[in-house]
Amino acid sequence: VHGDSKICLSMATAQQQKRLPKGHFLFTSESVTSGHPDKLCDYVSDSVLDACLKQDPRSRVACESSCKNNLVSVFGEITTRADFSYETVVRDAIREIGYDSIDKGLDYRTCMILIAIDRQSPDIAQGIEQNLKDKENIQEDLSIGAGDQGLMIGYASDETKEMMPWTQLLANKLCERLQEVREKKILTWVRPDAKAQVTMEYKNDGSNVVPVRVHTVLISVQHDDAVTNEQIRTDVQEHVIKYIVPAQFLDNETLYYINPSSRFVIGGPAGDAGLTGRKIIVDTYGGWAGHGGGAFSGKDGTKVDRSGAYAARWVAKSLVAAGLARRCMVQISYGIGIAEPLSIYVHSYRTSKAGYTDDDLVNIVWKNFDLRPGAIIRDLRLREPRFKFLSAYGHFGREGFAWETPKVLNLGKDTKKASKAKGDDVDEETLAKFASLKVERLTKGQKIYPVQGKVNRLITSALPYANNLPHLGTLIGCVLSADVFARYCRLRGYNTLYICGTDEYGTATETQALKEKVTPEELCAKYFELHRKVYEWFDIDFDYFGRTSTKQQTEITHEIFHKLHNNGYTIQDTMEQLYCLTCTRFLADRLVEGICPFCGSEGAKGDQCDKCSKTYEATELKEPRCHVCRTRPEVRQTKHIFLDLPKISGELEEWIKTSSEEGHWSENSKSITAAFLKMGLKPRCITRDLKWGTPVPLEEYKDKVFYVWFDAPIGYLSITANIVPEWERWWKNPKDVKLYQFMGKDNVTFHTVIFPCSLIGTKDPYTLLHHVATTEFLNYEGGKFSKSQGLGVFGDHCMETGIPVEVWRYYLLINRPETSDTDFKWADFRLRLNSELLANVGNLCNRALKFAYTNFDKKVPEFDKGQLVQRDLDLLAHIHAQVHRYAELLEAVDIREGLKLANEISSACNKYVQDEAPWEKPKIESKRSNVIIGVVINVIRVVSLVYEPYMPSLSAKINNIIGLTERTPDDETLLARVLTFQNPIDFLSLIPAHHPLNRPIAIFREMTVEECEAFRVRSVSYTHLRAHETPEHLVCRLLLEKKKYFLHRGLF
Repeated sequence: VHGDSKICLSMATAQQQKRLPKGHFLFTSESVTSGHPDKLCDYVSDSVLDACLKQDPRSRVACESSCKNNLVSVFGEITTRADFSYETVVRDAIREIGYDSIDKGLDYRTCMILIAIDRQSPDIAQGIEQNLKDKENIQEDLSIGAGDQGLMIGYASDETKEMMPWTQLLANKLCERLQEVREKKILTWVRPDAKAQVTMEYKNDGSNVVPVRVHTVLISVQHDDAVTNEQIRTDVQEHVIKYIVPAQFLDNETLYYINPSSRFVIGGPAGDAGLTGRKIIVDTYGGWAGHGGGAFSGKDGTKVDRSGAYAARWVAKSLVAAGLARRCMVQISYGIGIAEPLSIYVHSYRTSKAGYTDDDLVNIVWKNFDLRPGAIIRDLRLREPRFKFLSAYGHFGREGFAWETPKVLNLGKDTKKASKAKGDDVDEETLAKFASLKVERLTKGQKIYPVQGKVNRLITSALPYANNLPHLGTLIGCVLSADVFARYCRLRGYNTLYICGTDEYGTATETQALKEKVTPEELCAKYFELHRKVYEWFDIDFDYFGRTSTKQQTEITHEIFHKLHNNGYTIQDTMEQLYCLTCTRFLADRLVEGICPFCGSEGAKGDQCDKCSKTYEATELKEPRCHVCRTRPEVRQTKHIFLDLPKISGELEEWIKTSSEEGHWSENSKSITAAFLKMGLKPRCITRDLKWGTPVPLEEYKDKVFYVWFDAPIGYLSITANIVPEWERWWKNPKDVKLYQFMGKDNVTFHTVIFPCSLIGTKDPYTLLHHVATTEFLNYEGGKFSKSQGLGVFGDHCMETGIPVEVWRYYLLINRPETSDTDFKWADFRLRLNSELLANVGNLCNRALKFAYTNFDKKVPEFDKGQLVQRDLDLLAHIHAQVHRYAELLEAVDIREGLKLANEISSACNKYVQDEAPWEKPKIESKRSNVIIGVVINVIRVVSLVYEPYMPSLSAKINNIIGLTERTPDDETLLARVLTFQNPIDFLSLIPAHHPLNRPIAIFREMTVEECEAFRVRSVSYTHLRAHETPEHLVCRLLLEKKKYFLHRGLF
């Protein structure tokens, strides 16, 4: 029956279970998608919680939701100073899930919303606050009492890198994939409601349990009325099950039940009623451990149902990560109004480390963890508004949350620090040399031309303005993302040219030059050099980084303009433009600001709003004012040249249709372009009343220059001409060259509409855009980057921190805003470094390569391939499959997913080392350790390879340790070679036996909370200084304003 995803075992299934080997057993877990009625209610409740916390982090929230048919109810107790519309939050949540039609079971536009919210009971509030020392500083006080009584459960197992049970992890990932194929329109028939159930065969291995294979996969997915059952089963097998379930777990006897009820059109609240908290097993561990009495969603951190459960998971994962148990369950109990836990219980299932009892583990927990609700809220960052992202696919085993970062434990009996082993210390000169290692490309500086019959890729990143330093949003939006793709293309052996440069003309430059009291030429020279240094430090491997203020720029711009003019694609007309009586000049776009005519935001520029990204004419601004003198300008007539976009629209739209499909444009670029075209193309002015710019080559317009957004994209061509004089071999060669362009979403229409029109109108065979990769915005700690306001981290700040460049690149790329805006947060930066880089690839290289260096005479050990056992072959087969999947992702410019897969490859090797334990004496004596280390070192070379596009300096350091100190031609295209391997054993040819190893040096080190906070304070710009205020006064003022900053040595 579909409703409960329950299905009677067939005779075949029963026979399979009967013939399980002795000591083997079956275990099942399930999950549901965000569109399941119960999960819809969880999402709504957590959306309300996030809305409260966003405005008032001290909010007390306990709200639940229910849904049925086209009705959603929200009820509970909330005490908050936040001011928002509950109905708007609920409708937005329903829309985000995908319920936009009554045919799907619910329509966010027409559904009825009932709200029944009261303030928190004063009796409960009294219990929470009775121990507070400072009633006015509730957020800061750690003595806050528990919001209720109850018991909470945490669980962890070493069977996966996430330390979650395989059955629950796979069930969650299958459901998450169902949402992904729906949202990305990979499977257009999929609707929001779905369930998945995974049964795995396990075997008892002493006291531990080991996964053997997937026995059964059961999926019920809501679908539209037109699709056939056969198509559903084929699509789900190919795009969901095979995509998620590791191949080594599937065999010929795996059973698949896909929509066993045959029809699932009526779903969501139309099919079943929903209620917050009913899927607590899905939210936790899939039945592998008990669970507390309360649900999670809709509750703030003072409710120990939620915070206590997160803390229990943190404790359990820390114990397993420390090697104190293979798996364990932790129970914590609380009493209302009491801060300290009433009890702590640890059950290790008899898998605890030798010499440790469960009682010892309890004592370690008491010693290492402050489990008062206030401390949990602080340590696990439970006042941040991001709970709705946890409401589906499990609250545990997810990236980026503090309770998933194991704590380094003080073990009492093991805490005496051993003195450094002889030779363990490394001198400062060696450390500095190691820290400076980079990938030195052999073809750097060579003239590169396309080759007929080869893959030729021309890559550009949006040209940054030469009027300021680049911030992290600039880096991830264009140059860093393009660099990853260019490095990948070179590793594939593709003929690749990657160019960029500073955009130096226009009012943005003039305005900044006025501020700095220099000429535009002097300003551009200064910022060109600053940009170049920042990008060089960030390991951005351009083939050429140039400028737009060159003679090539003028020549090519004039050539394109003359052809457009002669072909009849330009028109001349007068237009209304703002004129400043005080400055006695017409005001170009960036010399005027006001209120956006679309979204109403203040400080909008004269051509485009930074907040809503919409473009307009400066005369459309409300309450305009001159940027220089701040007076209100008047409207006057001035004559200009326009590009006749309507005349080119037919060819343009035909090209967009073809290119967007063949080039697989990103979804946001397609939607932004479609929205722009829907408004209707109008003639666009391409000249401006300025002095600084490319001059217009017509006598009548000799006092005008070209508008920067006509002239700036031509910079791609002129910058190419600076490195390869025969630039047309790249830019007028659509048959042999594919053009990939990277940018932020605010630049899309200029690259998909205006610039292509300029090229199409020349009638020359230009290489037009093939793939456009766009990002949303990267924000800073909840706000926008702003140099003037001292908000954000800029390129020069990064260089001064001493944090290795690979850490910066990793954080930006794993946090890349591909489908929605993301935030740079210092606390999250520290979390990613410690729990992902240090704990994964850092740990792998440190322990495996140190053991190899110490125990095998500083060389790769020799072994016979006939000594390989199934576990070795399984790892190699897994790596083989994942490397091919990695190439598919990067070929599709799916940059963030490619990095996640690189992490998974490293994690798989890490787990192999942990499971195989080559340091055990019997394995050393039997030479089994030779095999393990030989396999690991070769896989580490693959790990270095897949990380190279993302963190080339990390790859250089890994390669140095494994003895690859000189770059070779084979290294330049190693990914192409690896992808030709037919047999996974071929990976063992990468690093041969007896190859010398270098002394291992730790690549990453842990960042402490104090260091992280000090870095955050350093990023406060001196623009925060008030008149006559010294840096010391600034710190005192911030402290007096109750900002919890740490004063760190060397801060100022």
